[in-house]
Amino acid sequence: MSLLGEGAMGQVYLAKHKELGRIEAIKVLKPQVALDERFVARFRREARATNRLQHPNIVAMHDFGRLPDGRFYLSMEYAEGQLLAKGMQDEGPMPFGRALHILMQLASAVEHAHSRGVVHRDLKPANIMLVSHRGMGDMLKVLDFGISKIISPDYNESIMVSQDGIVFGTPLYMAPEQFYRQPNDPRSDIYSIGCMAYELVTGSPPFTGKIPEVVRAHVEKLPPRPSPDAALGDVPLEFDELVLRCMEKAPGQRYQTAGELLRALVVLEPTAHGDRRAELESSTMVPDLARYDTFHEPSAAATTQIHAPSLGLQSDPGFSLGETALAERDEALRELAECLLDHGANDSRLTIAVTDLRGMEHELAQCDTQMRELKQRESRTEQSAREREGMLRFAIGELIFDRDQGASPRRVDLDFQIRELETRLAESTRDTQAELDRLADENIGLVAHRANIEERRRMLYARIEKLVEDIVPHFDNNLAVAPFIDRFYSIRDSAGEIR
Repeated sequence: MSLLGEGAMGQVYLAKHKELGRIEAIKVLKPQVALDERFVARFRREARATNRLQHPNIVAMHDFGRLPDGRFYLSMEYAEGQLLAKGMQDEGPMPFGRALHILMQLASAVEHAHSRGVVHRDLKPANIMLVSHRGMGDMLKVLDFGISKIISPDYNESIMVSQDGIVFGTPLYMAPEQFYRQPNDPRSDIYSIGCMAYELVTGSPPFTGKIPEVVRAHVEKLPPRPSPDAALGDVPLEFDELVLRCMEKAPGQRYQTAGELLRALVVLEPTAHGDRRAELESSTMVPDLARYDTFHEPSAAATTQIHAPSLGLQSDPGFSLGETALAERDEALRELAECLLDHGANDSRLTIAVTDLRGMEHELAQCDTQMRELKQRESRTEQSAREREGMLRFAIGELIFDRDQGASPRRVDLDFQIRELETRLAESTRDTQAELDRLADENIGLVAHRANIEERRRMLYARIEKLVEDIVPHFDNNLAVAPFIDRFYSIRDSAGEIR
């Protein structure tokens, strides 16, 4: 175990789980807080609340307990990456496509939390981590639901323990109603997302200055539109409207749920294609929009904490600039070959080659469909494992906490229940690992098969090009074929030698 950091409430350590072999972050609270019964009650409620959040874009809380010396601890997912605040400080404002990708993940995570009765109340770049996942960056992790207040009436822990009047949050990103100490409202998180959306593309929060000035601006001033101040340009006017609606002074005028906001963000995604292509050139992660099809359930592209071989799948692979030019060239060549055959080119070799090409492209489409389905199966397996592990580990932590509170006639029974749950957890972990290994092996076969088809396809395109060049001189005066000839040679000349 090694010390990661220390704050006002305790220390954070890096530790390895003995049974699962996983690196986790352990938050150990200072001894004096254990003497405050109100804080102890709040601590346990915080642990319950956070454990209900099982989403790939939220740092998971695995379990909690009390050390022999009386100190309390929380075991959490260890997210290794860069804080969004640090990244923006180092790199400045983001291209619109990258900012949109981050905001979609954030809205998905917040919707998940709100649907389970948890409001963050302190969303800001310093509470968001960007991590690498399967070789790609910009997977978002929301940190610190520790000051969340439970708003669902179905839970006893919805009662506030902290003193009345405590204002949570950071002024730069706080909603106006938070300064008036009004009852907690999920729409305050929507306001904070709007502030961050503005900052992602402009490099600065919407309101800056001394704290009194910032507070007054949030309460009284209209927020600025981000597009005029966007350092990299290309921010659509629709994004302005989205940010302004998030930052309405009256909660009733904002998006009413994070799911509603997420749907509005997804609508903007086609406008970000230019930015996304540039991001691909710099190995930036591309948004997987399939993750946002369901707005109240965990994202389909969940990650698991079980160490499994990466399937290496991308649901939205996109194209680099060179690949795009090559695809356009291939399309023009295929259309020209088909046009020549339609207009009387009597060459059996070209007929067979074009027929074979159609068959290969059908095979590639089938292979891509199988890979997408495989990714979905992996995602479902990971998310199911995540939720099952969270439930089992927290139940074990609760039982251990009750057992260790003191002498109890139920101690033997509690020990038995703990062992039973630990056995189920170990079996579940093994089963999940075996399934992920099987999916990884299946993917290796698909990747190899697709590479083989693609290699044969490239060779076939080279053969078709040679045949077409032999036939084209016989169609110089054919007005129906001429546009296809001009298009192919124009694309080929502008693209240069790509292969």
